[in-house]
Amino acid sequence: REMSLEKGEERPLAMKDHTIHFDLAQEQARIIDRTFYIVNEGEKVSVLAKKILRDEACRYVKTHMTGIAKGKTLLVGFFSRGPIGAQAAIPALEITTSTYVMHSANILYRHVYDRFDEEAERLGLFFTNVHGEGPNRCEDLPNARVFMDRSW
Repeated sequence: REMSLEKGEERPLAMKDHTIHFDLAQEQARIIDRTFYIVNEGEKVSVLAKKILRDEACRYVKTHMTGIAKGKTLLVGFFSRGPIGAQAAIPALEITTSTYVMHSANILYRHVYDRFDEEAERLGLFFTNVHGEGPNRCEDLPNARVFMDRSW
């Protein structure tokens, strides 16, 4: 929270230890028109979901995310989506340059830094969330994407 306040991604509220973050008006909630499941050729997804072929998604990421953390602090969080050790709990990495995104993850998920390897080995997988903080300008929003890869 302190880093996010210093950086200006969050602002303090009158209530002690509470903050607020504003997205651009054009970016409120999810960018559902630019959210895709990464699929292999012939793979099916729900008719309600958008999909993008793996090769196309990889090209997009290489074009638009190369160097995205240059000159910024890259934050890495080790979390568990669910009670640590629970059968349904899934360990997850959060990798971002956004102090706000990391602050949110710190609130939402359980910290599992000291047991991450153990949890990943127990389950046989872990999620990786990679988030690139843009310059927060309206003109950059057309390039924003959310890609989800279910290949695990």
